[in-house]
Amino acid sequence: GRNAYFDHPHRMANDELVKGDPFLEQIAYLHDVFEFTDTTTQNLRDAGFDEEVIEAVQILTRKPRQLIDSPDYIQQVYDSIEARFVKITEIKDNLNPRRMYPMSEPDFERRKRYMKALAFLMDKECRWTE
Repeated sequence: GRNAYFDHPHRMANDELVKGDPFLEQIAYLHDVFEFTDTTTQNLRDAGFDEEVIEAVQILTRKPRQLIDSPDYIQQVYDSIEARFVKITEIKDNLNPRRMYPMSEPDFERRKRYMKALAFLMDKECRWTE
């Protein structure tokens, strides 16, 4: 995305899947903290974050070069309801065309991966609720 980064987790924390649940809101704000900063799990513990929040953020953290639609990654996200809801919210925000305009070829490829991951999470989610 080309907008200020903080807007992204803020939009996620205010999405209807997340807003109103303090744990999900915290996870949304922190979802990229391990990927893009030197923050550690101990830093979050020292700051007073609940283990449930820390665990979900760890689940959402991709390994280097791991793609969002990697089967092992997306399955681990699916297996945690908290991580799943936050990831669905993140992907919805990342798919917003205003965040990627104008789109380059790598943006189109990334968008395909987001859509594949979202389809997996939503399809599983639909079966899960039946």
